[in-house]
Amino acid sequence: MLIVKLEDVATKNMQVTVDTTGDTADGYYVDDFEVKPNIITVSGGKSKIERVDFVKVEVNVSGAKKGFSSDAVLVAYDEDGNKLDGSYFTFLYNGEAIDTVNVGISIYNTKEIPVEIDVKGTPQEGYEYNNEYEFTPTTITVGGPAKRLSGIDSVVVPVNITGAAEQYEMNAVIMDYLPEGVKLVSSENNISIRIQLDSVITSSIEVTSTDITIKNRPDDMNVYFPNNDKFLLELKGTDAQIKNYTNESVGAYVDL
Repeated sequence: MLIVKLEDVATKNMQVTVDTTGDTADGYYVDDFEVKPNIITVSGGKSKIERVDFVKVEVNVSGAKKGFSSDAVLVAYDEDGNKLDGSYFTFLYNGEAIDTVNVGISIYNTKEIPVEIDVKGTPQEGYEYNNEYEFTPTTITVGGPAKRLSGIDSVVVPVNITGAAEQYEMNAVIMDYLPEGVKLVSSENNISIRIQLDSVITSSIEVTSTDITIKNRPDDMNVYFPNNDKFLLELKGTDAQIKNYTNESVGAYVDL
């Protein structure tokens, strides 16, 4: 005796996704792929079809240096990424059963370029920018046609510190600063930037007339300061700048 269980036939339209396996040749990367057909119908028993979460094909790109096309086998998966038994399904396109789809793979060159930071603007009053900053990553890998890559030697990220105080931080989206036709291949999508701003302080030092050099004094004349023998100089700058100044290092002079 043979007991056969029957159930309703169900169908589901699915977009075909692509996974690549292997590594392209050094200096190349997979830019894009085109699937024909890219939407297929999965048909089978209702209970089986309900388990189908996505349909995927795999294409091996090992050692590839240029674009190519290949027929790839359709495979159904559940929501946990487990491969489902293909004997329970039929893949259809325009009503005809198919087992494979054609995948066109685009392969392009890669290039490693440095990241440069262009700081502009004026910080908040009481702070000064002294060309101190740090950022990461300092280099990125981009890809595209060889002609496009030949015209790019770096990526410049502008940073506007107008109105900023103390430490200014920002994240820049790398793709926003790449020219048309050039894509980001590196895994990092953002550049993290930290700009150091120093507090401006005021200090003063006392300079006496003996600290002042007299230049071009006529031979038949003497020089004296009739009203004051001491002078107070007010200095404004960062702590690192001001601490280097003393009355000996000011270098004041009068040219007669």
